[in-house]
Amino acid sequence: MTSPAIELRSVRYAWPGSDTPVIDVDHWVVGRGERVFVHGPSGAGKSTLLGLIAGVLVAPGVEVLGTAPSGLRPAARDRFRVDHLGLVFQQFNLIGYLTVADNILLPCRFSKKRRDAAIAAHGSAEGAVSDLMRALDLDPDLAGRSALRLSIGQQQRVALARALIGGPELLLADEPTSALDGERRDAFVDFALARCAELGSTLLFVSHDERLAARFDRRESILALRPARSAA
Repeated sequence: MTSPAIELRSVRYAWPGSDTPVIDVDHWVVGRGERVFVHGPSGAGKSTLLGLIAGVLVAPGVEVLGTAPSGLRPAARDRFRVDHLGLVFQQFNLIGYLTVADNILLPCRFSKKRRDAAIAAHGSAEGAVSDLMRALDLDPDLAGRSALRLSIGQQQRVALARALIGGPELLLADEPTSALDGERRDAFVDFALARCAELGSTLLFVSHDERLAARFDRRESILALRPARSAA
Protein backbone atom coordinates (compact mmCIF):
# COMPACT_ATOMS: atom_id res chain seq x y z
CA MET A 1 0.00 0.00 0.00
CA THR A 2 1.39 3.42 -0.95
CA SER A 3 2.04 5.73 1.99
CA PRO A 4 0.30 9.13 2.05
CA ALA A 5 2.04 12.18 0.66
CA ILE A 6 1.75 13.89 4.05
CA GLU A 7 0.85 12.46 7.44
CA LEU A 8 0.90 14.25 10.79
CA ARG A 9 0.45 12.25 14.01
CA SER A 10 0.39 13.99 17.40
CA VAL A 11 2.32 16.97 16.09
CA ARG A 12 2.84 19.85 18.51
CA TYR A 13 4.95 22.85 17.61
CA ALA A 14 5.50 25.99 19.68
CA TRP A 15 7.96 28.79 19.02
CA PRO A 16 10.97 28.93 21.38
CA GLY A 17 10.06 30.65 24.62
CA SER A 18 6.34 29.94 24.23
CA ASP A 19 4.24 27.21 25.86
CA THR A 20 1.36 27.71 23.44
CA PRO A 21 1.52 25.48 20.35
CA VAL A 22 1.06 27.14 16.98
CA ILE A 23 0.45 23.70 15.47
CA ASP A 24 -1.47 21.08 17.46
CA VAL A 25 -2.65 18.21 15.25
CA ASP A 26 -3.74 14.75 16.41
CA HIS A 27 -3.92 13.16 12.96
CA TRP A 28 -4.06 14.61 9.45
CA VAL A 29 -3.40 12.95 6.10
CA VAL A 30 -3.02 14.21 2.53
CA GLY A 31 -3.12 11.48 -0.09
CA ARG A 32 -0.68 11.23 -2.98
CA GLY A 33 -1.92 13.22 -5.95
CA GLU A 34 -4.48 15.08 -3.84
CA ARG A 35 -4.91 18.85 -4.23
CA VAL A 36 -5.73 20.45 -0.89
CA PHE A 37 -6.60 24.07 -0.08
CA VAL A 38 -5.82 25.23 3.48
CA HIS A 39 -7.24 28.53 4.72
CA GLY A 40 -7.41 30.48 7.95
CA PRO A 41 -6.71 33.87 9.48
CA SER A 42 -3.26 35.45 9.68
CA GLY A 43 -1.21 34.09 12.56
CA ALA A 44 -3.18 30.83 12.77
CA GLY A 45 -0.21 28.67 11.75
CA LYS A 46 -0.60 28.15 8.00
CA SER A 47 3.01 29.04 7.15
CA THR A 48 4.25 27.11 10.18
CA LEU A 49 2.41 24.02 8.93
CA LEU A 50 4.15 24.31 5.56
CA GLY A 51 7.50 24.85 7.28
CA LEU A 52 7.08 21.59 9.22
CA ILE A 53 6.11 19.66 6.10
CA ALA A 54 9.06 21.12 4.17
CA GLY A 55 11.50 20.28 6.97
CA VAL A 56 12.46 23.93 7.41
CA LEU A 57 11.00 23.55 10.90
CA VAL A 58 11.27 20.20 12.67
CA ALA A 59 8.89 18.33 14.95
CA PRO A 60 8.31 14.62 15.64
CA GLY A 61 5.26 13.03 14.05
CA VAL A 62 5.60 14.58 10.58
CA GLU A 63 6.02 12.19 7.65
CA VAL A 64 6.42 13.37 4.05
CA LEU A 65 6.49 10.96 1.10
CA GLY A 66 7.26 8.13 3.51
CA THR A 67 10.16 10.00 5.17
CA ALA A 68 10.25 11.65 8.60
CA PRO A 69 12.17 14.94 8.26
CA SER A 70 12.88 14.93 12.02
CA GLY A 71 14.89 11.73 11.55
CA LEU A 72 17.26 13.28 9.00
CA ARG A 73 20.39 15.31 9.61
CA PRO A 74 20.15 18.91 8.34
CA ALA A 75 22.11 18.23 5.13
CA ALA A 76 19.95 15.18 4.38
CA ARG A 77 16.79 17.21 5.00
CA ASP A 78 18.02 19.79 2.51
CA ARG A 79 18.72 17.08 -0.10
CA PHE A 80 15.32 15.49 0.46
CA ARG A 81 13.60 18.86 0.09
CA VAL A 82 15.26 19.82 -3.18
CA ASP A 83 14.84 16.32 -4.66
CA HIS A 84 11.15 15.88 -3.86
CA LEU A 85 9.47 19.20 -2.97
CA GLY A 86 8.66 22.37 -4.87
CA LEU A 87 8.17 25.45 -2.69
CA VAL A 88 6.46 28.75 -3.48
CA PHE A 89 7.21 31.07 -0.57
CA GLN A 90 5.06 34.00 0.48
CA GLN A 91 8.08 36.30 0.02
CA PHE A 92 9.21 34.44 -3.15
CA ASN A 93 12.85 34.05 -1.93
CA LEU A 94 14.25 34.86 -5.37
CA ILE A 95 17.99 35.62 -5.48
CA GLY A 96 18.53 39.16 -6.68
CA TYR A 97 21.99 38.72 -8.17
CA LEU A 98 20.81 35.83 -10.37
CA THR A 99 18.87 36.14 -13.60
CA VAL A 100 15.30 34.94 -13.96
CA ALA A 101 16.52 31.82 -15.80
CA ASP A 102 19.12 31.03 -13.14
CA ASN A 103 16.53 31.44 -10.38
CA ILE A 104 14.24 28.96 -12.10
CA LEU A 105 17.12 26.54 -12.65
CA LEU A 106 18.20 26.51 -8.99
CA PRO A 107 16.55 23.15 -8.09
CA CYS A 108 18.32 21.56 -11.07
CA ARG A 109 21.66 22.93 -9.87
CA PHE A 110 21.27 21.23 -6.50
CA SER A 111 19.35 18.08 -7.49
CA LYS A 112 20.46 15.63 -10.17
CA LYS A 113 17.04 14.00 -9.87
CA ARG A 114 15.24 17.25 -10.76
CA ARG A 115 17.73 18.09 -13.55
CA ASP A 116 17.40 14.63 -15.14
CA ALA A 117 13.59 14.92 -14.98
CA ALA A 118 13.67 18.38 -16.60
CA ILE A 119 15.92 17.14 -19.41
CA ALA A 120 13.73 14.08 -20.00
CA ALA A 121 10.57 16.18 -20.23
CA HIS A 122 11.88 19.20 -22.16
CA GLY A 123 15.08 18.14 -23.92
CA SER A 124 17.28 20.27 -21.67
CA ALA A 125 17.04 22.10 -18.35
CA GLU A 126 17.15 25.39 -20.28
CA GLY A 127 14.30 24.13 -22.45
CA ALA A 128 12.29 23.49 -19.30
CA VAL A 129 12.86 27.12 -18.26
CA SER A 130 11.62 28.39 -21.63
CA ASP A 131 8.56 26.13 -21.59
CA LEU A 132 7.60 27.11 -18.04
CA MET A 133 8.06 30.82 -18.73
CA ARG A 134 5.91 30.60 -21.83
CA ALA A 135 3.20 28.65 -19.99
CA LEU A 136 3.16 31.24 -17.19
CA ASP A 137 2.91 34.21 -19.58
CA LEU A 138 6.44 35.43 -18.84
CA ASP A 139 8.14 37.13 -21.80
CA PRO A 140 11.20 35.04 -22.84
CA ASP A 141 13.16 38.30 -23.04
CA LEU A 142 12.97 38.44 -19.23
CA ALA A 143 15.12 35.30 -18.86
CA GLY A 144 18.37 37.26 -18.68
CA ARG A 145 17.06 40.02 -16.42
CA SER A 146 17.68 40.24 -12.68
CA ALA A 147 14.75 38.68 -10.85
CA LEU A 148 14.38 41.74 -8.64
CA ARG A 149 13.79 43.97 -11.68
CA LEU A 150 10.45 42.25 -12.28
CA SER A 151 7.02 43.28 -11.05
CA ILE A 152 5.68 41.51 -7.95
CA GLY A 153 3.31 39.46 -10.10
CA GLN A 154 6.14 38.40 -12.42
CA GLN A 155 8.26 37.42 -9.42
CA GLN A 156 5.46 35.19 -8.15
CA ARG A 157 5.26 33.41 -11.50
CA VAL A 158 9.05 32.95 -11.56
CA ALA A 159 8.78 31.42 -8.08
CA LEU A 160 6.14 28.98 -9.36
CA ALA A 161 8.30 28.04 -12.36
CA ARG A 162 11.23 27.37 -10.02
CA ALA A 163 9.03 25.21 -7.77
CA LEU A 164 7.72 23.13 -10.70
CA ILE A 165 10.90 22.54 -12.69
CA GLY A 166 11.91 18.91 -12.64
CA GLY A 167 8.45 17.69 -11.59
CA PRO A 168 8.61 17.43 -7.77
CA GLU A 169 6.25 14.96 -6.12
CA LEU A 170 4.91 17.56 -3.69
CA LEU A 171 4.24 21.26 -4.30
CA LEU A 172 3.80 23.55 -1.28
CA ALA A 173 2.44 27.03 -1.99
CA ASP A 174 2.22 29.73 0.69
CA GLU A 175 -0.16 32.61 -0.25
CA PRO A 176 1.21 32.57 -3.83
CA THR A 177 -1.49 34.71 -5.48
CA SER A 178 -1.63 37.63 -3.04
CA ALA A 179 -0.12 40.16 -5.50
CA LEU A 180 -1.88 39.01 -8.68
CA ASP A 181 -4.92 40.57 -10.30
CA GLY A 182 -8.01 38.39 -10.77
CA GLU A 183 -7.20 37.16 -14.28
CA ARG A 184 -3.57 36.30 -13.50
CA ARG A 185 -4.55 34.81 -10.13
CA ASP A 186 -6.93 32.40 -11.84
CA ALA A 187 -4.37 31.56 -14.54
CA PHE A 188 -1.70 30.95 -11.88
CA VAL A 189 -3.92 28.56 -9.90
CA ASP A 190 -5.20 26.77 -13.00
CA PHE A 191 -1.64 26.23 -14.25
CA ALA A 192 -0.44 24.89 -10.88
CA LEU A 193 -3.42 22.51 -10.68
CA ALA A 194 -3.03 21.33 -14.27
CA ARG A 195 0.73 20.77 -13.98
CA CYS A 196 0.34 18.85 -10.72
CA ALA A 197 -2.39 16.71 -12.29
CA GLU A 198 -0.16 16.05 -15.30
CA LEU A 199 2.77 15.02 -13.08
CA GLY A 200 0.68 13.17 -10.50
CA SER A 201 2.09 15.55 -7.88
CA THR A 202 0.42 16.44 -4.60
CA LEU A 203 -0.47 20.10 -4.08
CA LEU A 204 -0.90 21.79 -0.70
CA PHE A 205 -2.02 25.37 -1.31
CA VAL A 206 -2.31 27.80 1.59
CA SER A 207 -4.28 31.02 1.18
CA HIS A 208 -6.73 33.32 2.94
CA ASP A 209 -8.56 33.81 -0.40
CA GLU A 210 -11.40 31.31 -0.08
CA ARG A 211 -12.68 32.14 -3.58
CA LEU A 212 -10.04 29.72 -4.85
CA ALA A 213 -11.14 26.75 -2.73
CA ALA A 214 -13.70 25.34 -5.19
CA ARG A 215 -10.92 24.43 -7.65
CA PHE A 216 -9.36 21.95 -5.20
CA ASP A 217 -10.20 18.37 -4.24
CA ARG A 218 -10.56 19.32 -0.61
CA ARG A 219 -10.53 22.39 1.62
CA GLU A 220 -9.34 22.50 5.21
CA SER A 221 -9.43 25.22 7.84
CA ILE A 222 -6.16 25.43 9.76
CA LEU A 223 -8.26 26.01 12.88
CA ALA A 224 -10.21 22.78 12.32
CA LEU A 225 -6.99 20.74 12.45
CA ARG A 226 -6.65 21.52 16.14
CA PRO A 227 -8.14 19.01 18.58
CA ALA A 228 -11.00 20.06 20.84
CA ARG A 229 -8.70 20.72 23.81
CA SER A 230 -7.03 23.65 21.97
CA ALA A 231 -10.06 24.95 20.08
CA ALA A 232 -10.53 27.74 22.59
